[in-house]
Amino acid sequence: MDPRKSADGVKMSVARAAAADMQSPLTFMERRNKTTVIDTEEAMGYGDDGSELFEGTRDLRRVVVKRFEFSDEAYEATYREAKIHHRIENDVENIVQLYDIDVCGSYIYLSFKPWTSTFGDLIRICGSKCTPRLTEVRRSFLKEFLGDIKLWETSGGPSFLLVDVVSCVCELHGANIIHRDLNPDCFFMIRKGNTFRSRIGNLRLCKKVGGHGKRYVPKRLAPEQKGVDNPVEGLSSDMYFFGLVFAFSITKGIEVFERDGRYNSTAKAILESLPESHQFFKNCIRTPWTRESINQSRYCSVTAQRALLEPFFWSTDKTVRFYNIANTLLARTWSEDLRDSLHNLKGKVLKRPHQGWIRSLKPDFQTIVSSDRRSFYDRYNITHLVKLVRNRLAHYDQQDQEEDEGLQEILGTTQKDVLEYFRASFPQLLLQTYHVINKHFQTDPAFLAFAEGNAPQVPVSDQCMEKVSQRLSYAKESACRNVSVQSHGDPARKLQKDRYDDFNRFERRIWEADEGGSLSNMYSAIAGSGSNLRIRDH
Repeated sequence: MDPRKSADGVKMSVARAAAADMQSPLTFMERRNKTTVIDTEEAMGYGDDGSELFEGTRDLRRVVVKRFEFSDEAYEATYREAKIHHRIENDVENIVQLYDIDVCGSYIYLSFKPWTSTFGDLIRICGSKCTPRLTEVRRSFLKEFLGDIKLWETSGGPSFLLVDVVSCVCELHGANIIHRDLNPDCFFMIRKGNTFRSRIGNLRLCKKVGGHGKRYVPKRLAPEQKGVDNPVEGLSSDMYFFGLVFAFSITKGIEVFERDGRYNSTAKAILESLPESHQFFKNCIRTPWTRESINQSRYCSVTAQRALLEPFFWSTDKTVRFYNIANTLLARTWSEDLRDSLHNLKGKVLKRPHQGWIRSLKPDFQTIVSSDRRSFYDRYNITHLVKLVRNRLAHYDQQDQEEDEGLQEILGTTQKDVLEYFRASFPQLLLQTYHVINKHFQTDPAFLAFAEGNAPQVPVSDQCMEKVSQRLSYAKESACRNVSVQSHGDPARKLQKDRYDDFNRFERRIWEADEGGSLSNMYSAIAGSGSNLRIRDH
């Protein structure tokens, strides 16, 4: 039956239909659900697996029904999908629940927790793209329901739905489950009041990491994946396909790869205009098969667990904290390697480095910066640009003073407005500064506390803890040799005694932090101890 013609709905009793069709190869599902009544009230469209979608009820419970034509192959596939769903539901919350399977005559019915739309269909509708799989009634309903809901920020930053989608993949990978078929239409939008929440579905190809699953060749392949024997194995492949979902969202419904495998020029231009999103996309698609051809840098591919820690997903508060830390680290540290990195940073951030960064500001703002009596800014020093951003963010609510007259009209009245101004003037500043800080200050306690602050708890390796223990033992032994109880009057001996006490205090803090079992706890303890000891977990 064509769902587009089922305006009156279809009511059925499994028991009555089975009696009328005795020749159908039905199974125990029919006998177990003798009294099940499914009422398909409204046709929604078609699923990406060829199923017909209806919104209705199953024994008075609101459901979305997927209907397949009965065949041995279809029944085997749906039964396998049901087993996978029920198994994963034990470990993962952010998935669309599958209630049950019903077989009736020539059809197989899968009843799911109701959803409003898929993530892909929402993007296509909001981006004014074609949605051929939805009925006209469904399209009209979604356009009216969306109303003022924003799927994209004006700055190009992540929407709440995109963050939800990342969280779904993160939870799935956290349970050591590979999806193997991620696409925009496997994320389902559950209606919550006047907004949506995302849930992941289409789990028919999921499997445990290292487990056995049905062999599958995806519909979408990058040019670098052509000819690969097994192109869809491992969590990195899931992140590759998630990168395509991410690009589809950022470009408002444009596929990043054409059918012949080439980059879509429009999608590529949109991504490159947003440096943080372009970097995240490149990190996602760095798989073992694309690594040779994609322009490589020193940064490894991203995992789902760390995706929300990427600069693209930073909140306004976290971005402000980063500029505070970056300004402090760059002001107090100097080395030849850092000098070279800052020279490269200047070339990437400024279009005309020889003219200085102040030329990229509005004329009125240039005058205010040049005449600032509280801070001196060197227009040719890129670290002073970071200092300017930090100062403007710190004093955004004091811009009505005489010295800052007119700044509110230029920068805005909130920290978000200030960030938007500097992002528009220096699109690469945040991302490239983050790369420099991440390269030269990986072991700095302040930066580690910032970087690991919202990260999942990462267990400290035994090798790392062994090295910490060795260094503490050597330091204490060296201090002990120079400590004498009778030598408190000697300033040099007193200093050695103070160092010995400091090591004792540091050791107590570090092992107390280890009870939490995380690098963030350990590095916080290091920062709190006042010690200069630094630890690298190899």
